[in-house]
Amino acid sequence: MKRFKIAFLLLSFFCLTACNTTYTKPNDTDLEYWISDRPSRELLLEKGYKIIYGWMGATEYLAPQYEVVGEIYDNEYNYLNKPKEYVSYVIGGYPDCSDESGVIHVIVTDPKIRVYGLTMESEQAIIDGKMKELGFKQDSKYVGKYTKGRLIVRIGSAEISVDFQTTNREHIVY
Repeated sequence: MKRFKIAFLLLSFFCLTACNTTYTKPNDTDLEYWISDRPSRELLLEKGYKIIYGWMGATEYLAPQYEVVGEIYDNEYNYLNKPKEYVSYVIGGYPDCSDESGVIHVIVTDPKIRVYGLTMESEQAIIDGKMKELGFKQDSKYVGKYTKGRLIVRIGSAEISVDFQTTNREHIVY
């Protein structure tokens, strides 16, 4: 009976940690939001974030400290061109695409911005060591791609991206 209780507790712990879809923002980042944060559209617009159209089932917001470099108009929207260096957040259904919106994708092209204490200018050996220390697995095919659960972090010389792999329980087609 004692073995059964221990096995049950271990299995329960594993399920709770493996199924966790909330990711805590690291202390050593300069990002305002992190994966699973749920800022409202109103809050983002009030803070000066600019909408970047072009996503299906999600909306991209350019951080307020970056200026757009032009606009392209079509029948319905004015598409804003992002600057060379920027931070943007994609808000969509989280953890499933049909759920309430949350941050599902972060894009960083500003070399000054830190994610896990790393920047686009960090040396590859330092990036690999830090990500391993944090429990990420390095992708065997792609240099600079790391996964941990449903979280994917890519750190390259031109961009850092943080993604959450959302599910699609309802088989929604965009």
